[in-house]
Amino acid sequence: MEIIALPVFVFLVLIKLFVIFEVILSLLSLLGILVAIPFISAIVQPMFQFIRNKLPVEFFGFDFSALILLIVIGILQQAILVNVPEIIIYLPQFFVF
Repeated sequence: MEIIALPVFVFLVLIKLFVIFEVILSLLSLLGILVAIPFISAIVQPMFQFIRNKLPVEFFGFDFSALILLIVIGILQQAILVNVPEIIIYLPQFFVF
């Protein structure tokens, strides 16, 4: 089971980092610093759009789709760690956050 759980967990960590990076870049655009990384946007924006289509995530002009995605990823990571705790041995410390 850990053969499948470890790559899925690492994939979720990478997606979480991409989401955080995309949020930081969008906040920088509010300050007038326009930085776009197409690779990260191509990965994260379809996930944001899926959440926006399924849930009303915009309140008072703020888009909470990134927050919802981070919560879902966190729940999936915790489910993996609860069901397959042996993978903690193989993960670096910064992967488990």
